[in-house]
Amino acid sequence: MDIKPKYIIQQRFPHLLQLKSSDEIQILPVDKGTNNLKMLHKGSENYMYDQGDPDAQIANWMAQFEHVMKETHVLFFGIGLGCHISAFRRKHPEIPFSVFEPNQGIMSAFLEHSSPNEYGILSSVDQMMLGDPFEKAVPALAELIDRVSRILVVVWPAYTRMFPKELEKFNNTLRQLVDYKQHRIKVNQFYEKEWALNSLHNMPFVLNTPNFLKEGGSHLEGKPVVIVSAGPSLNDEIEHLRTIKEKGLAYIFSVGSAVNALIEHGIYPHATFSYDPNPYNVDVIKKIIDKRIDTIPIVFGSTVGRNTLDFYPGPKMHVIITQDEVSMQLLRNESGEAPPVINDAPSVAVIALQCMIRMKVGLVILVGQNLAYRNRKYYASGITNSTGIPYGEGMTQIEGVNGGEVISNPSFIKMKREMEFYIHSSPGIEFINTTRDGAQIAGTKFLHLDEVIKLRLQVKTVDASWMFDNISSGYDIAQFKRNISKLQREGELFQQIFGQLQQKLMELANWVKFGLDEKVNVALAEFDELFAAMIGNPYFKIYILPRNRSGYEFLYSKMDSIRNERQALSKAQKVVLHFGDFVWNCQQDYAQSKDIISRFHISNRG
Repeated sequence: MDIKPKYIIQQRFPHLLQLKSSDEIQILPVDKGTNNLKMLHKGSENYMYDQGDPDAQIANWMAQFEHVMKETHVLFFGIGLGCHISAFRRKHPEIPFSVFEPNQGIMSAFLEHSSPNEYGILSSVDQMMLGDPFEKAVPALAELIDRVSRILVVVWPAYTRMFPKELEKFNNTLRQLVDYKQHRIKVNQFYEKEWALNSLHNMPFVLNTPNFLKEGGSHLEGKPVVIVSAGPSLNDEIEHLRTIKEKGLAYIFSVGSAVNALIEHGIYPHATFSYDPNPYNVDVIKKIIDKRIDTIPIVFGSTVGRNTLDFYPGPKMHVIITQDEVSMQLLRNESGEAPPVINDAPSVAVIALQCMIRMKVGLVILVGQNLAYRNRKYYASGITNSTGIPYGEGMTQIEGVNGGEVISNPSFIKMKREMEFYIHSSPGIEFINTTRDGAQIAGTKFLHLDEVIKLRLQVKTVDASWMFDNISSGYDIAQFKRNISKLQREGELFQQIFGQLQQKLMELANWVKFGLDEKVNVALAEFDELFAAMIGNPYFKIYILPRNRSGYEFLYSKMDSIRNERQALSKAQKVVLHFGDFVWNCQQDYAQSKDIISRFHISNRG
């Protein structure tokens, strides 16, 4: 390997330094003066390029890429010896690209035998991902998907023949990452304002209630718990749940609307979970409030809808949700430790599941977790606060617990995948799904609830008195107040930076208008410094950015295009367009929220 490529690898891609060569791979000379790669793969010989005329093969292949849209990031599946990638770069030198290579031996051969292709590719490539093993490349792949606005996957033909399973896995993973990004953007657009306001409104409840994860761990570790969801199969298990509650055989936690069906049958769970950030989330527990039931504790997410807790009659416990930037940044216990947090999720059942896993319970029993329609029904009887997503023709069929197929929808499937992710990552806990006619949840064993009672729940294990103890939150209130005072000062600095940033954007727009390259270059450098200062400002990070996540994600997806723009005036135009839009939205949001933030500071500062 030449010195230059080796230096680039050391600096940018150290994960490629210790690659193993493969005896199955040979480098062969071709009459045209270039090399070819031959690989003995699954008992057959495979050539990376045409042995007769590789240049003609590459030229014919390139014909399909005559036009590539601007702001496209090309992702090559397969590096080979780099010949096809170099041909693409000669045709489209302005298009940024990355490489995903599924085979370690081929990557090693490329690095050892492909100069000068090697240096040109290594000096220009954005990401160089090695999917051998596949899992190690997923974080870099996810980061790339988040960062670019348009991606074009390019597969060299030999790879479809040599690595069909790897290509299928790559395509499936890529599809999931893109779907996850799109879902996250939609969720952020819908909820980002609510999360931020809810965390401010709910702070008094957080400061004056115990943290469920901290307080419950010692009581629930190793114990059986039942998570009761509101699916239509819940109706089958009412009497079995009554037995479990009356005999204290397991802790029963209802999630979302399921609490209403239980109350309807005179069963009070040991606690109910609530986390939805919508203002109408209070309707889920309206029955508890109206009946003044004070014996059902509520475990609430810190970003829960801001009317949910105001009149709740029972004990309260909280968990900090990852969307709650205020609590994560401002709260510390007496030892200076940040509170444990739970990842935001598409379903309150997934929130509850994470909590049980975090507290190392011994057995999780799922009830009413249909994740599918049953006789066209979305909810169990007794759920009156919501109708759910209506059943419709042409909905997706997925595997059911009985081996057949059940009718589901994209929302259910998203919940199912997340639930399976957490189950898969928790090998020390047993999971039983008792949901009749529900979707199969990977990692769970299907058993009817009456069988579970006979086989696994024979001993009283519940003592729920700790949920009613008047326990403090354990947070350092004095430190919290000091943090608020610091934030007030950071707010004044933010206003200064923000004003300068807006002025610099107007300057840039003016220099672009008159085509003044030299002034544009200076202004771009000054703008970069100001924008970095704003992004790093604690006031902005805690109060403004969380309310503008979707705008920032969109801006982040344009960074690749802006960074790779070589013409100063064109780059400045993109900065004014994309950064200007983001800054303007932040300015509008700040104007709407600064009085609410100011009142929050006044009521909590030291």
